[in-house]
Amino acid sequence: MDNNFKLPELQLFSNLNIYLDESNSFTLNYKLKEKLIKEGANIVDTVNIDKNKILNYYITNDINHELKSITNFNIVTPSWVDISIKTNIVQNPIYFSPDLSLFFSGVIATAIGIDERDCKEIYSSIETFGGQWSPTYKKGVTHVITLFDSINIKDSDEDVKIILPHWFEDCVKLKRKIPEKIYLHPNPILLQFSTKDINELYFKEQAIEFIEPTYPYLKDKKLYIDPDIKKNGEFEKCSNLLKESGVKTLDNNSIDQSDYIVLKNKNNINYIKNKSIKDIPIVTEFWLYDVLRQKRIIRPYSKLCYSFLEFLDLPKMENFTITITNYHGQARKYIIQLIYALGAKFTSNMTTDNTHIICGECTGKKYEKAVEWNIEIVNHLWLEDCYRNRCVQAITKPIYTYYPPQLNAIVGNIFVEWNNHQHIVYLFQQGLTSSSSSVTPPTKIINDEIPKKYDNGHLEENRKKKKNTILQYETHPAISPQPFKNTKLIPEEKSLDSMTYDSTSLIKTSLSKKNKLSQMPGKGKNQAQDKLATKKIASNKNLSDENNSMDHQKEEENGEIRGGSKKRKNSVDEALNKKLKKKENIISTENPIIINSDENTNKNNSISNTNSKDFSSIPTSKDKIFNVMFTGTKPTEQDIKKIKSLGGNVVKNINTCTHLLSKKIAKTEKFLIGISLCKHIIHYDWLSYSYLAGRMLDESFFPLKDELNEKEFSFSLQESLKRSQQKKLLENLTFIVTPNAFPSLSVLSRIISSAGGKINQENYLNNPNNIPKDNIIISSTQDKNLWSFYRSAGFKIYNVEFLLIGILRQYLSFKNKTFIFSDEI
Repeated sequence: MDNNFKLPELQLFSNLNIYLDESNSFTLNYKLKEKLIKEGANIVDTVNIDKNKILNYYITNDINHELKSITNFNIVTPSWVDISIKTNIVQNPIYFSPDLSLFFSGVIATAIGIDERDCKEIYSSIETFGGQWSPTYKKGVTHVITLFDSINIKDSDEDVKIILPHWFEDCVKLKRKIPEKIYLHPNPILLQFSTKDINELYFKEQAIEFIEPTYPYLKDKKLYIDPDIKKNGEFEKCSNLLKESGVKTLDNNSIDQSDYIVLKNKNNINYIKNKSIKDIPIVTEFWLYDVLRQKRIIRPYSKLCYSFLEFLDLPKMENFTITITNYHGQARKYIIQLIYALGAKFTSNMTTDNTHIICGECTGKKYEKAVEWNIEIVNHLWLEDCYRNRCVQAITKPIYTYYPPQLNAIVGNIFVEWNNHQHIVYLFQQGLTSSSSSVTPPTKIINDEIPKKYDNGHLEENRKKKKNTILQYETHPAISPQPFKNTKLIPEEKSLDSMTYDSTSLIKTSLSKKNKLSQMPGKGKNQAQDKLATKKIASNKNLSDENNSMDHQKEEENGEIRGGSKKRKNSVDEALNKKLKKKENIISTENPIIINSDENTNKNNSISNTNSKDFSSIPTSKDKIFNVMFTGTKPTEQDIKKIKSLGGNVVKNINTCTHLLSKKIAKTEKFLIGISLCKHIIHYDWLSYSYLAGRMLDESFFPLKDELNEKEFSFSLQESLKRSQQKKLLENLTFIVTPNAFPSLSVLSRIISSAGGKINQENYLNNPNNIPKDNIIISSTQDKNLWSFYRSAGFKIYNVEFLLIGILRQYLSFKNKTFIFSDEI
């Protein structure tokens, strides 16, 4: 027997046939090819999907509709190759799927210094969404989860990512993969800057003008680009990038020779008549810009934002009026188009008639007013899920009310099973067969040339007459009140290029529910109601969004950035104040009575506008306990993280609160109790500056100042806080509250007890003389029949304002006749 006999060494990928998809970049495929051949793999140059029986692995970054139903080979991402080589084990392909719903695909994670309970949650989440978990660090681990800036790992790979657990939490809550950059150690950006600053940084990084040209990665590729896209200012910025990419752009005569057709809208619908191009992918400009950013050919229908949207016209959506804030560029255009596709109305300005606002982050005037006006606040994922599921989704799901940084980065990052090439071509063809052969060219709308009768309702009426097509991929400003001079919502310097209206742009498909209903009697009545609704919107006050400092976003949001004149804003505020004075002041924990004017809000925000604050001159807070609560504004996830990182706690019970944060004075239950119990009522910006300074700053440098409301109620908040800390205002006082007093007895009881008072609930209806003489009667006009009973025993009848204003001022005006009910009422 030969003792020198050895088994031949098998290479890792021996006898495996592997295909590298063109959706991977040229550089990536070159590197993968080298690695695979070195490990014994056989690279297949072409794939016949229907007949191929020898292919083992198909490596791609994007979902392929045609491949998804095929089971005779494995579809994996490029990371499958790298991790297999590192571990010297061919990895299980189920953990490396390009499916967008398995957003932890390719992730092998472990944790250092994380609580055991948190580890279990992270572990279950990672494995649920396509990743793998390792109890300890080993070869092949891609992510190390820790809160520490620096950790020592023996034999660690250079490309291992040391990351905050916040990344996993944010991905799971949104069910999308978020870019990792801001979560990476050392010195994670997430813990250094606010959400607004992080988002601005992301917008700049994604701007076309900052993309650097590289090798000709689109060599031998031919594109037909819609002339309307070429007229766009954003396209001019990327014209040099196209030249450097090596792509060849074709004209109308040679469109059938193109590899991809990039359209802005459906005006080029006649090209589909040519049967020779029925297999050529039709994509949006969103796809084109992403190709230039990622420097690779992206599979056309791998994401919803790359394809044209079908006009679904979902039931109930016609009742929704939606606006947007804190989304920019192509993401903003796509969301607006999605709103129209679902059958809802879009307004660039926000009014009290708006039902929903799509928020990219919880900042800005629109967001603040939406909270005040009780408008539903959701992110763009609600719209996308409505579209994918073809029905209106409940907005109560946590996924729709979560706003981490970089929310713009996942716009359109959704795979819709039925949204494939055959479906898109079918919809285009439906538009051809059911509409006139001549397509109405887009008409520029100039303010002076618009007849007054062509209001929003009239355009909506024209829109409903069309059917059987898909939506063009652009905004429709003519459908919103914005393009009309008589509504005074567009500034004079508005670019005319964006003010276009295509009368055939909103033709509905045969799947549309409204399309069938529009043929039934009674259509004229609905149109009349639409016109009345339009007049109502035009007559209401409108709110413009916050200014955006980045030049490349100004043109996209011109209708939202600029509002009316200061004079008009003041007149709106005066009208509101007059209206409020006529009504009985009602206390509520959710809807404060007082509405600050824009002028006053600007004064309150003077602290936040001082970016050059010298933190070294501000001493550290002397307090040791920081139980923080918010009023008048909803705390964001970032706010909660900041408080916890500084050693504080976010509490829900006002009785345990030490620091009440607000942007204005409001006569709410929480605020009134806070005056009696809280050690500090300070400006909201105290938290932001404390976080930037890395310590809790002295509260006295951040007083809450609201000159308008302090003047209206004749008090000073700082003086009231000093009095409340010296002595409880209602100490040794007892109140009797009549049954119909508003707010309710339970609310008043909490307010009174927090100030040291008591509620007497004894029944004295048989003998009023038994009522203790030091009791104070609080009543309302609805209990007028009881007044004579109490007056017979010598009591004065006070209204609720006597108590509420008294707590604001921290003294009771027993002799003030405005707080005492007279017999003449």
